[in-house]
Parts: sequence; structure tokens; C-alpha cells
Amino acid sequence: MLADVSSLDEAKRFKSCSLICNIFANMEASSVPQSVMDKYASLDTLNKLSLRLLDSSDRVKLIAAATFRNIASTGSVEVNSRMLRIGVASTITSVLEQLLGAEGGGGFAAGVILPRAVYLEQLVATLCNIR
Repeated sequence: MLADVSSLDEAKRFKSCSLICNIFANMEASSVPQSVMDKYASLDTLNKLSLRLLDSSDRVKLIAAATFRNIASTGSVEVNSRMLRIGVASTITSVLEQLLGAEGGGGFAAGVILPRAVYLEQLVATLCNIR
């Protein structure tokens, strides 16, 4: 499953990101077993996930942003430190600049407002939760 985060198949990337997203939904760091943190929020996995923030697929970008929001929301200092180490905050800042800038629209198709707004919210929430 983790290998599918980098799959060439859009459906596999989406499914893999969705599964990781759901693992961390509504969880605090104290309720996530360390083995889960080590496997699904490892430096390697987070690095692969960060590339999905720039994916060619809108739905993969959205689920990747939701995944980072959920992971950051656990409040795990160790995992948040990992995210900072691999440059997630810088990637998100760059994406936000594109998303809010006059050109580009964050890579979303012209006229796609709702996914763009959801993407923006998830990215900002991730930045707010990284401690």
C-alpha cells in the first residue's frame, strides 16, 4: 500500500493516500500506536506524500492535503518535526503562493472553486498544526 503513494496509476495514489488519511483521522498522538506512526508517518512516507501535494490529479492533491492535515493534527512533536525536516512547510507555502496568486490557481482546472477552497483550508490547517 505505501508503495502506491508513488504509483503511476492515479487511482492507486488516491487510494493509498486515502488509507493513510483515514488512519490518522480524529486521532491524538497519544492514541496512535508508535508502530503506526513509524510506518505511516516515516520520513520516507512523508516525503512521498509531499510530492502528492503537487500531483497532476486534483483529487490526489486534495487527499494528500487532508492526509497532512490529519497527521499534523495528531500533535505528535516527533512526526511534526519529521514534516519540517523534509520541507513540508516550504512545499505548502509554495503551493499557497500559487493557489492565492493571480496565475496558476494552484494547478486546479479553471473554474474549479470548491476543491481549490478545500485544498487551501487543508494546507493552512496543516501549517497551523505543525508545532
